[in-house]
Amino acid sequence: MKLRPILLVSIVLVAAVLVSGCVGQQQVSTSSTDGVVITSFSASPSSLLSKEDVTTLELDIENQGAVDAKNLTVLFEGIQDQWRNATSPYNKITTQLPKYYVTLKAPQSQLGIPGDAKIITVNIKPPVEIPPGQPPTRYPISAKVFYDYKTTGVISVQTYDLSYWRNVLKGTAPSGKQMTVITNPDAPVKLELDSAYLSKPVIVSFDENSDVYEYNYKFVLKNVGSGYPVQEYGKITGKMTTTGAFKFRECAGKAIDSNTFTITPDVEDLTRLKENSQTSIPCTIYVDKNAWGQRFEDTFTINFNFDYRYFVGDSVDIYVSTLPR
Repeated sequence: MKLRPILLVSIVLVAAVLVSGCVGQQQVSTSSTDGVVITSFSASPSSLLSKEDVTTLELDIENQGAVDAKNLTVLFEGIQDQWRNATSPYNKITTQLPKYYVTLKAPQSQLGIPGDAKIITVNIKPPVEIPPGQPPTRYPISAKVFYDYKTTGVISVQTYDLSYWRNVLKGTAPSGKQMTVITNPDAPVKLELDSAYLSKPVIVSFDENSDVYEYNYKFVLKNVGSGYPVQEYGKITGKMTTTGAFKFRECAGKAIDSNTFTITPDVEDLTRLKENSQTSIPCTIYVDKNAWGQRFEDTFTINFNFDYRYFVGDSVDIYVSTLPR
């Protein structure tokens, strides 16, 4: 009988573990606007009193976005042909000390699994040309990270037949659905709607003598990350695809007449994005009368998929001084 309280406590503890789902689950960092993130970049020490002193650069990176990062390249700018190796014979460094990684996996927040991370350390000595008696002089060094990433999402816009929409406005027909739903992943490049089209339905009205209804729509491709797309001036490739009765007549001045708009590097003005920038994608959409049929509502859906190479960077300042002779 004396064992019952102990047994009861054990059951309560087991139940608590089951409710919580884990014991000591690791904290997962995610970013809604980035893929690979530089979590830290430092030089230790950051002040050197001799050209024979050694400093250690430490760069910490982590994938905090929605998809795996591929083909990573890490470079250190400001070192090449100036600083020296920290090991004998202390030769001058002739490269940007590149590091390459095939993949950094994305986090799985629901499982408590963080994204892949790397800690990169480099030991260096100051330039040998530093003269005696030099006062503290700043030497900036930049870390640059390049990686391949992907943005995949969906834009859905509620669409109504004109006669039904009139009844909605009169209050004689229901309209409880959300007009616009935009789903973007945790990534540095996103597709949005121009503000003029947000929270507005598409109203379809066919002429008696026409088998199609055309309307204009404007999408916005945004760079929301800490860096910007690179390679050939930051060009992006990818596809936008409609479903059902909806098709593209043209986009960005390019004739299509299909349910797929393919973004290729030759669409230069469209795909060039720099830091904190955006570019518009004006499109003409048409609805096929036969495919629409007798329905009074539908959903205009755009599935999108973009591929790009992205850059993020950070910098540190190292101060070097020397004693006079």
